[in-house]
Amino acid sequence: MRSGRLRLFVAFDVPLEQRVRVQEAIEPLRAILPGARWTSVESQHVTLKFIGWADAGHLAAITVATREVAAGHLASEMRLTGVGAFPSPTRVRVLWTGIDDPAGLGASLAEGLSAAMEPLGVEREERGFTPHLTLARMRSPRRVEKDALEVDLGDLPSFPVSEVVLYRSHLSSKGARYEAIERCPLA
Repeated sequence: MRSGRLRLFVAFDVPLEQRVRVQEAIEPLRAILPGARWTSVESQHVTLKFIGWADAGHLAAITVATREVAAGHLASEMRLTGVGAFPSPTRVRVLWTGIDDPAGLGASLAEGLSAAMEPLGVEREERGFTPHLTLARMRSPRRVEKDALEVDLGDLPSFPVSEVVLYRSHLSSKGARYEAIERCPLA
């Protein structure tokens, strides 16, 4: 890896067929959220730790820390749930699909990554971890009717989370493109 700065984050992936089914289910929301920046199905992931800009020389240490945290966690099953929004369901800035994580794997990974990255100069996340798959973003919060986000995702099966991925973001005027740098298996 040549010198410079890299924009990095750690995430896990949701199976493509489930992301496609969610996109089909939320299609009617496009009409009530004009101007939203919709996340492409290919770009959707569940961020565990946003690292931000890092010196390329620190990539090896970040990779080792990510591997160690992953290896200290057992693989687990998760399930996509309903649609929601930040900061609230009636004031939409970020539209998302929630994730049921009965084993608490996501929160444990997020905390472990935060602790492992702190000595490397990456700020600790102050907010609690809320597992979600981002579907769209608005420049400013949009008011929507209380029931507008009640979307039936159908009967989506649970899926295994057996690895985390260290990603690099390539930013451009066309949006971000994500490159998997390292896939780190869970125990």
